[in-house]
Amino acid sequence: MFLFADAGNQGALRALEEAGNNSAQRLVWMGDGAPTNSAQIITAVSTLTKDHLSEAITAARGSEFSSQTVIDSLDNNGVVLAPFAAHEALMTPELKDALATMRQQLITGELVVSTPFDPLIFAQKK
Repeated sequence: MFLFADAGNQGALRALEEAGNNSAQRLVWMGDGAPTNSAQIITAVSTLTKDHLSEAITAARGSEFSSQTVIDSLDNNGVVLAPFAAHEALMTPELKDALATMRQQLITGELVVSTPFDPLIFAQKK
């Protein structure tokens, strides 16, 4: 999922860096490999996809491969929000509480985020 986000990450980061450190805007990096030396990156969202791929390869080598689908989600901690690191001081308790609430609402389905490009929407239209 995040493999395709890299160009967007790079473009957004470049625009923020060109705006300079005076810009109040910050970036949430999508996926692994966020530069660690950028003041514009506040956190990252990443998945365990690489871990699952490595586990599948190891299992296949030992003839224990399973074709069972693994879906990374907030519910199984397969999708995580990285620590805020250098920006921790900017994170108020209210913001942290709001993020925790939204995470739980996403898990329960109370909060739904979708777009016209959502594969589930395409499946429902068939």
